[in-house]
Amino acid sequence: MNPKLEKPLMQQHAVAHRRRFLTPVALAALLALGLGHSLPAQAQTATTQTYNLPAASLESTLAQIARRAGRMVSFAPELVAGKQSAPVKGQYEVAAALRQALAGTGLELTEAADGTFSLRRTPVAAVKPRASAPAPRQGDQTLGLVLVEATYPKTISREMLDKIPNRTRSTEDALRIFSEVQFDDQSLVSDQGGEIKPPFIAISGGKPYENSYVIDGLGNNNYVIPPTFSNNGRVYHPSYISTFGHSSEPMGMVQNYSLNPELIERIDLLDARVPVNYSGFTGGVVSAITRKPSTDRIKGNMYWGHSRSSWEKRFYDPLAMEGSNPEETYDASWQPKYERNSMGVNLNIPVSERLAAIVSYDTTRSKIPMRYYSGDEAVHEDKNQRRQSHTLFGSVGGDLGEGLDFKLTGVYYLYRGDYFGNRAINSESRQEQENFDFSLNANKRTDQGTFHLKSKYGDMTSRRDVLQGHTYLAWMTYGDKNWGYPNGELSWNDDPSSATYGRIWGPGYSVDGNFYAYDQDYKQRTFNTALDFDVDPVKWGSTTHRINVGASTEIVWADVDAGAGTVYNGLNYLSPNQPLAPGQDGVSYNWERTGGQLYDHYLDVKDVMEPFQRSASTRTFSLWVQDSIGWKDFVFRPGVRMDYDDQYQNYNLAPRLTTEWDVMGKGNSLLSVGLARYYGGPNMYYNLYKYYSYKRFTRQSPNKIGPDGYLPWTEYSISAGYDYDASDLKTPYSDEFSLGLDLKLAAGFGLDYNFVRRHHKDGIMQQTVKIGVNERGRDITQTQASNGGRSYYTGHTISLTNNSFDGHYFRLGTTWSDSSSNYIDYKSYSGAYYDERDGRDRSRVIYNGQLMDAAKLDMSKFNRPLQLVGHYQGKLAHNLDLGTTLIFTRRAPILISGDNETLSDGKKVNTYTSSHLPSSLRVDMNLGWDVIRHKDQTLRLSLDVQNVFNRKVPSGRGQFYKWVDGQGNVLNFFNYYARGRSFNARVDYRF
Repeated sequence: MNPKLEKPLMQQHAVAHRRRFLTPVALAALLALGLGHSLPAQAQTATTQTYNLPAASLESTLAQIARRAGRMVSFAPELVAGKQSAPVKGQYEVAAALRQALAGTGLELTEAADGTFSLRRTPVAAVKPRASAPAPRQGDQTLGLVLVEATYPKTISREMLDKIPNRTRSTEDALRIFSEVQFDDQSLVSDQGGEIKPPFIAISGGKPYENSYVIDGLGNNNYVIPPTFSNNGRVYHPSYISTFGHSSEPMGMVQNYSLNPELIERIDLLDARVPVNYSGFTGGVVSAITRKPSTDRIKGNMYWGHSRSSWEKRFYDPLAMEGSNPEETYDASWQPKYERNSMGVNLNIPVSERLAAIVSYDTTRSKIPMRYYSGDEAVHEDKNQRRQSHTLFGSVGGDLGEGLDFKLTGVYYLYRGDYFGNRAINSESRQEQENFDFSLNANKRTDQGTFHLKSKYGDMTSRRDVLQGHTYLAWMTYGDKNWGYPNGELSWNDDPSSATYGRIWGPGYSVDGNFYAYDQDYKQRTFNTALDFDVDPVKWGSTTHRINVGASTEIVWADVDAGAGTVYNGLNYLSPNQPLAPGQDGVSYNWERTGGQLYDHYLDVKDVMEPFQRSASTRTFSLWVQDSIGWKDFVFRPGVRMDYDDQYQNYNLAPRLTTEWDVMGKGNSLLSVGLARYYGGPNMYYNLYKYYSYKRFTRQSPNKIGPDGYLPWTEYSISAGYDYDASDLKTPYSDEFSLGLDLKLAAGFGLDYNFVRRHHKDGIMQQTVKIGVNERGRDITQTQASNGGRSYYTGHTISLTNNSFDGHYFRLGTTWSDSSSNYIDYKSYSGAYYDERDGRDRSRVIYNGQLMDAAKLDMSKFNRPLQLVGHYQGKLAHNLDLGTTLIFTRRAPILISGDNETLSDGKKVNTYTSSHLPSSLRVDMNLGWDVIRHKDQTLRLSLDVQNVFNRKVPSGRGQFYKWVDGQGNVLNFFNYYARGRSFNARVDYRF
């Protein structure tokens, strides 16, 4: 619900949100909430109300008092960050209630003639007399007003974070309370409960990596190898973990690191009408403010959480289980068993009267038992795959006097996943993402305004390590099925006289081959610094102005280091009486291992990859200016941002304009209209891209087996490889039109409507181009990046909120949206170009029998046409509280791809038909019980319950071919489902 300003203050409305939006280091500006009351120009008459507010975040307590009294309180955001209020219980006039809340905070209240309140630091002499204490500067006494405009971000406060059901304990998962955020359903699939990564989200039609993730006002995006998404062939398919193979690149995450909500003071979601000090996105902005160290006392918490597969109901389609035991797995794409533990400690330590520090460590560990073929003997053994994350966080900050405060933060983060090929010998590998991050945030108050300095150095590595050599043995299985790949019934050749005796026909065989067995490291070093200045309000004629001007630079150094490796392909087999000698690479010894029931099988193609290294860098320079102009009942916020980046070598001018009108002149109804352009940030993947050079070897005919039993390799061809330079690309951008209406209703309710239309252009994607002809007359093609990506998004959101009742919060939001696109990620091939490799026109498709522009194709991910989300938090009793989220989604479109069709002009196009996932309803709940409360100490037990009513919620669709006599291989479809009811227990000691 948006705060509404009273008419006499509308002229100063321009002061409002700039400090929140244009000082990313201090996003915590609050709240002038006059709910249901009108402020006259003179001070209001004092009224007494009964309050029952416990000690809580100072920001939250002041907001509740202001709401109930219909009065306005303004202050600089850094003034209240990290502070806790005193309890306010009893009958108070509004000023007395505010002063009671400020007790012990080092702040005091001042009241203006028009009835508004502001805060200032209590003079040093009033706190503790000092003979040598210098006289405080005026800048330390009274800080500029911070009012709030209608276009404030959707905010999740510190108190709310603790009570939101949050399975992965991540920033992204907390955003499920907003209906306008689209989640990839693969993050909830029932068969991947042991995974610990945050879910992927889309905002205003942008892909997950097209959002800007900001921590303390500084970017936190992975530019070198963000995650990719795929429809996995014919139909939408979960790929949250997929089947990790050695042929893949490291599985990058969207953010360089993910913080536990315990460390976060507030999360802001900006999905429309975003101010000019934010850039580097075409989707939305997710901004987190870390907790600021508090000087009041030593305090902290310790916690431990646990979940396991036996506490979870799993749903699966019996068709996908055909021939398999659902309680066993050979592949991480199905995880019927897991255990997950999380634990952490957070400590706030006062250093002096002005300085304090926070030290925190948290970790999450997951164990996923699997079945594994151990080697030469046809036996199984139990073996665990593991996932773990570690975060070490430290922060020092405080008030240095003379109007200067700062926060210095360091973060170490490590994600690690340990994998092995389920039926490949010596296949252990490891996926890691490691990050070191150091940042400084400082604010300096002057008589003219406030300077904000933000600076950061980050060092991130996303790597894949092969732990057990470079040779993998592949074999056909005998008598069982490769779990995780539902390929239908097995068909055997049981004629001993046949050369193919014992062969598993059709799709029913299992082989682990096709491995790129080499290490890869992608590295990103980032230096980012920004300086902006908030000018104090200036009155020019009948208008007031609040100007923000700023500049920033970001330098990204990127490297890739790939080791040598070997790729095997081309599974083959030997006829009877031709055994191979043991010890050859690319050979499985089925004859020896199975006592003659299966003959030796081998791989007959081998590519030996050459190592390579490559480096790239990009520098972005930015300038911006924005003015908030208050005139009568209007606020105009024109701004412009100019960016230059030497990756794409483009100058990008991004104008943005928002107009707000207080329709009734009483702050009860605000109409907002916005026009904006947003430019995306770097994508260094293609600057590092290199086509691998390799030598290809093939085996001779099995008749060429030597007397020693060896089948030798023969060199077949050499590929020299090539580099690709992405400097010719344009910067992706999106154009936005938005409309908002915010209404203040009776009893503290607020009703908001928000309309967003986005057109995303010049999206980055792959294309294949012809670069020559070889000596055999064959085309030589090259994979490149292109700007062929286009997307369209339209969204309508209506939300009803109420936070005016003590200890209770309610939000109900409904979003109708439509997303279409010709690409799903930056490595997609379905773009606006002609593919010379296979003569395919990818700019057009046939969809449900109609030829159409590929950009009008329904997105098969992040595209819920209707989503309704209700969220409630409240106290059930003195020591019992509840947070619950209800999510209803209407049937979502998915695409089923068909064969290519040739048009009359000779061009081939992709074909698709539509299908849908059915509608679904899910309720998640967090129940907390304060078992012990004694002074400042609390022992709390909480239980997160996902899918409380155990609804069977489809989350994707897969397919397989099944052999049918007389029909051949027939395509069959099956459903994936979200988790059933699951529990996560947690014990938390706070002091």
